[in-house]
Amino acid sequence: MNHIIESEERMPRRPGRRCRLDSFKAPSCPVNASSTEYSDDLGWFERYGGFILREIHGDENCGTDLGVNEAMKQRIRENLKPPSPPRTSPYDHFISYSGSVQKIPPFPLEGDYEEAGSISKALMREAKRDRSLVRKAVSAYAHGARISDKLLVLTTTDHAPFGRPLIDLVQHLDLEWLRWRLVAFKTGEVHPRFIPAIWREALRLPSNTRVHPVTAKNKANSENYANQIAVEVIKQRGSLKEVSSSFYSVMLFANVVEMWHLD
Repeated sequence: MNHIIESEERMPRRPGRRCRLDSFKAPSCPVNASSTEYSDDLGWFERYGGFILREIHGDENCGTDLGVNEAMKQRIRENLKPPSPPRTSPYDHFISYSGSVQKIPPFPLEGDYEEAGSISKALMREAKRDRSLVRKAVSAYAHGARISDKLLVLTTTDHAPFGRPLIDLVQHLDLEWLRWRLVAFKTGEVHPRFIPAIWREALRLPSNTRVHPVTAKNKANSENYANQIAVEVIKQRGSLKEVSSSFYSVMLFANVVEMWHLD
């Protein structure tokens, strides 16, 4: 049955509700104008991913070999550091490779590199068109995506300005197999089939936007999920729909590189 929230007021935050986006602050520094040095670098993901992997294993020549300048090296090194004091950050998503103590964003699975390459090229093309949108979407997703299932969970309409750019970005990437969808959490026997009114207004989406129901992870506190919604990025091949781990990897690397701020 449909569970439509009729109130158009901003939803109250429930006691004990926690969300990765609660601690997120959108970047406020100016976005650089397009740089001819980098704006046509459709192979940025392979280049900087290769630099990161080689550097954490002590390769002193990787910057020279891959054409990575000193400013970029410092930017990457700074963004790979764990936050001090510890707090919610993109670093939570990082993992160790081949015994290195340095953690870095996860690379795509072995069979998904072609898919990741397509996403990274489309992301660079969109960065040339609208760097501000790319920065908003990448930084919010890298900080706010839930590690376990890669959902960008929005617990209050205050988070809508972080969810809508992700929706816009996926649409603008224009990859027919890459989609976004809204996820709602089942609470007992009641769950929505279409976007609740309060989220329809906040995310500026049509009333017939469907939501994909999933079971709340913490059933003991399932009532906390009643008014939440999440944005999920999936790949669809025929009838198969699954979360895009390649998108997740590319977005984390894009945040480390700060591709919207290349100069």
